[in-house]
Amino acid sequence: MHLPDLESTLGHEALPTASLQQSLSLALSELKDAHGCGKVGVALRAGRRAVEIAELTGDKRSEMEAAYYYRAALHDIGDLAATRAKLEHALQLARELGDTRRLGLCLSCLGCMLRRDRRAQEAAQYFNEALGIASDRTDAYLECYCLVQLGNAKGDLGLDEEGVQLLRAAVRSSERIQDARKRSELGGIALGSLGRALSGIDYRGKRWSAEVRNLEEGVHCLQRYCKLATDIGDANMITAVYRHLGVAFAEQQHWQLAEQMLGQAEASFEQQWCPVDADNERKAFRDTWLPVDIGRWQQEVLVAQCRPAEALLAAERSRARAFAALLSQDIDAVKHVTVLLDWASASSIVVDQGCTVIYYSVISDIVVLAWVLDRSGMILGVQRLSLLEPLSSFIDVFNRAVHCCGRNANCDQDDLDPLEFLESLTNQDFEGCDLEQNEISSSEDHTRGIKDKLAAMQSRRQALDQKLHAMYASLFSPIDHLIQSGAHLLVIPEGQLLGVPYAALLDGSGTYLVEKHCIRVSPSLGSLRLLRSRGDTHTGGVPSALVAGLSQFLGTPCGIPLEPLPCVDQELAAVSAACQQSEMAVTMLAGVDMTKARIVQEAVQATHIVHLATHHLPQRKSLVVHGRCEADVLLSESDIYAVSLHTRLAVLSACSTLEGKPGADGIAGMCRAFCASGASSVMASLWAVRDRSTCEFMRLFYSSCLQQHLPVPEAAQVAMVHMLRAKVLDSFPKYSAAQWAPFVVLGNSVTL
Repeated sequence: MHLPDLESTLGHEALPTASLQQSLSLALSELKDAHGCGKVGVALRAGRRAVEIAELTGDKRSEMEAAYYYRAALHDIGDLAATRAKLEHALQLARELGDTRRLGLCLSCLGCMLRRDRRAQEAAQYFNEALGIASDRTDAYLECYCLVQLGNAKGDLGLDEEGVQLLRAAVRSSERIQDARKRSELGGIALGSLGRALSGIDYRGKRWSAEVRNLEEGVHCLQRYCKLATDIGDANMITAVYRHLGVAFAEQQHWQLAEQMLGQAEASFEQQWCPVDADNERKAFRDTWLPVDIGRWQQEVLVAQCRPAEALLAAERSRARAFAALLSQDIDAVKHVTVLLDWASASSIVVDQGCTVIYYSVISDIVVLAWVLDRSGMILGVQRLSLLEPLSSFIDVFNRAVHCCGRNANCDQDDLDPLEFLESLTNQDFEGCDLEQNEISSSEDHTRGIKDKLAAMQSRRQALDQKLHAMYASLFSPIDHLIQSGAHLLVIPEGQLLGVPYAALLDGSGTYLVEKHCIRVSPSLGSLRLLRSRGDTHTGGVPSALVAGLSQFLGTPCGIPLEPLPCVDQELAAVSAACQQSEMAVTMLAGVDMTKARIVQEAVQATHIVHLATHHLPQRKSLVVHGRCEADVLLSESDIYAVSLHTRLAVLSACSTLEGKPGADGIAGMCRAFCASGASSVMASLWAVRDRSTCEFMRLFYSSCLQQHLPVPEAAQVAMVHMLRAKVLDSFPKYSAAQWAPFVVLGNSVTL
């Protein structure tokens, strides 16, 4: 049952209470149903309406229920701040209403969030309070759940012996649960946690100490867990227990048994496949940690047995299936595309791409597997890369090194655009400022000030280059000998590796990778074929482009002050002129014409290019357009998901359009929405970009792409190399890597 349109309903105070109560009941019912079957978008809409109506009617109990279930949908789309806010709201209402059961559930859920955020000490406090409520209520179900979570939290804190005792108590507590199914479900969870601890297997980065390990008892617990799961037919539990058994055998280097158990875990998870929710908020297949973790352990086991091709297919299966789910609502079509993926079809995709493939798979925060495939699809080698520092901190440190204030005209640390400063210098200024010498040849304050600014700028650039060299040493140097000089590279990263600026990696000789190779990225091999089949349907007639941008934001009603982007107008003019010279029909939208409705209308008609230049608000998941109210000025990811694009290339000329946590499909941010909607290739930014340097990059890129007819990745390479070699007065580099390297080409290599 679907909800009626309540937008006008909520605005009429005179509406009969009975109608509101009926609408509230429908909203709660739909919310709970959607929550139970994973329909995230439906749950989001129903939850939002249920909360609104409950607040309007003053029905505190329904408001509590709505907030509690609504937070699950918010958690599914990764909005952790909103998830916690709704949980805390439900917790407050439960205290006011004296609903101790709901209070205990809210406390335990908040504890789980804190524990996943590595705040185990705070989490333990919540679990202890919830455990007290369970004891007062003699609620064996809540008591068992809290004991499991508290035991794991103690393990996180290094109190392994205390943690194991709590897990044993949880197993005993589960036996007092009256409902047979719930008894089996929670009993299995308790046995699984105890079995993992006793077996000493890795679980979300936690490995229990040798003092509490007992492999025989641990495997016995897992086998009991398996029987409970099988008896009640719970596919989630069956998947988990086979994973745990597989990891236990892998830890003991019983590779064949490990492979068998992990294969059964994967097969069990495949049975849970259901059609992707047909609304705008899409949660990709395999976005949960468990199947991704199964795939990683499969790769480890297969590589250990010297079977690199099968290991790569294990990595590819989860990514290709997830990406297919992102693109398609048709379960049968998705299965047909991805389940039949074997080595012959995988290598044929490499041959079609005509380039060297570097395939990365993140095994842990400090371990990455890297395959190198030549143009014929042959595996040249697979390397296990051990990082010197955790990947998460590695990427964070780099992001801080390239940080600037955004696509603004004046955002340098010195309150002066570095390009304006450099371009203002004369030969005489440089002659008086030898940065290699300690002395200044002139005593003039003007010269001293120039030298100080140049030295500060050079220091920042050197710090950035050091990070880029460290990335090269960790991710590329171990496989460099496998790659032919000048080869075009297709990099397939995973997770946080999507945020690496591969073009700017710096080797030991001081040469950037883009000076030696043309580079593009893709979330998976299978996604390339899917994008090509969906993206380019232009078979004749005049090719067309949409070129749109916004340079002034005074009074923009989005609640965030936005700086003007004066170079956007120049950028639009340059892009439009290049398209027209290539005999392409151009629709240009600027200023008040760049509305959400016009962009959506024109984007679906563009056959070759959709170019958008404006501010991007990652926290709102939106690009800023012209409008009179907040809803109108934000072109959201959901708005893009809702349309079907057929363009060869989408260019997102804005800050951080690839920012965000990649889903199992391997893509993040606004870029993900454009890929999902059908663009065959997307150019997006890794970090906050500068206005003037972005304008120059786009001018060079389109000149190479449309006038020289180069494929998009090669045109991007030409633009980057031109900028990195540009000098001010033949002396000082005009652009840093932070200015020429933020843009990435994702998807197929297309020619416009």
